[in-house]
Amino acid sequence: MSTGQNAGPGTRGNTENGYSVSEAARVTGWERSELQRLIKSGDITVTRAGGRVRIGQRQLDILKGDDTR
Repeated sequence: MSTGQNAGPGTRGNTENGYSVSEAARVTGWERSELQRLIKSGDITVTRAGGRVRIGQRQLDILKGDDTR
């Protein structure tokens, strides 16, 4: 398994690595700038993979209002 590589083409919606900010905005209906503000303020938790911010499925569910916990 290689690490530190950027996700290549065809990885859209790849929940293993999370979603990019643009993908998360498209899926959730949130504005990209709003998501970036939430990330910067620490209101949503993200990981960084290959220098790119990735939003996990759990955070995505919360943003979509599908949080069942």
